[in-house]
Amino acid sequence: MGTVFHKDAHLWKNIKQESAHEMAVAARNNSRRLQIAALAIQSGNGLLLKGGKEGRRSNAALHKVITSIMPDIVGDKLIGLVTSRDEIPDLLKLDDVIDLVVPKGSNRLVSQIKESTRIPVLGHANGICHVYVDKSANIDMAKQIIREATTDYPATCNAMETLLVHKNLSCNGGLNELILELQREGVQMYGGPKASAMLNIVETSSFYHKYSSLTCTIEIVEDVFTAIDHINKHGRHVRVLEIIFIFVIIITNFIIGLCCFI
Repeated sequence: MGTVFHKDAHLWKNIKQESAHEMAVAARNNSRRLQIAALAIQSGNGLLLKGGKEGRRSNAALHKVITSIMPDIVGDKLIGLVTSRDEIPDLLKLDDVIDLVVPKGSNRLVSQIKESTRIPVLGHANGICHVYVDKSANIDMAKQIIREATTDYPATCNAMETLLVHKNLSCNGGLNELILELQREGVQMYGGPKASAMLNIVETSSFYHKYSSLTCTIEIVEDVFTAIDHINKHGRHVRVLEIIFIFVIIITNFIIGLCCFI
């Protein structure tokens, strides 16, 4: 979904001056609703969308578009729209009906929702997004994933910050292929203690840093268990062993603090 400009927009009275960044965020938030709805339809899941009150009319318009194209055998009730915050407490009690809640907002909001429901919550607030490439990984797939996760929208909160690579890939050429892929995209790389010595790159000052740019940290790990320990330690809000969901479709832009295992 792109950004659509009305032909008479130049005649409208400016209520508030919006920066290019604010407009980009607004456009991306709207497109995200369509993407989530598409994933729900494709996977055969019902969905309740709740947008911010400032986008009330946009939320309603997008919901109308989504439901208008639903096939008759599915019905337009598959994708619902929650229009009031007052409805949320009652919805969070429906643990026998709702399988997953994905809140987007402040750390306080996410924490409040987690404390007020028995439904699994895939929550985030701030954190570091990781990609781990195992020794058995398909390197071509790994290159595509880390490229998109790092370069697709580096300014957002869900771009990859840290790339963890199994030590065996430093011996069979796999690591070099990953490095060359990032270099081709103009990504600036810092290293953990092991990677900085091995690759002769500047050592990172912190594994907790969110770059929000074409930059990432690389570190070499012993195995998948070491990778999990690293992510649990530096990922802040998400413990890998608590993630019980299996994603059939790999989404390379992550919810903040989540990780991708290849």
